[in-house]
Amino acid sequence: MAAGAGLYKIVNQKSGLFLGMQNMSTADGGTALIWGDNGTADHLWQLVPSGDGYYEIANYNSGLLLGVDRMSTSSGAQVLQWDDNGTADHLWKLTSR
Repeated sequence: MAAGAGLYKIVNQKSGLFLGMQNMSTADGGTALIWGDNGTADHLWQLVPSGDGYYEIANYNSGLLLGVDRMSTSSGAQVLQWDDNGTADHLWKLTSR
């Protein structure tokens, strides 16, 4: 994944903290957490259109996609990074508030 256009930082409105990967993980199963913006590459994300208004969200540092642990549909499920295996838990839709 090349640096430049199409890279985003994802910030939480309430906390003002940025989505990144714990310990800058580049491994499958790495945990997504929120942090202060320290300028590291794991705080950069690429939105990859997947059709029907959904996106895959790829971490710039690892190249892996955000997905839901064990493809859970329960509230409170962890969001981890994984290799692209084509499952629906890797698809995200951006909505206005």
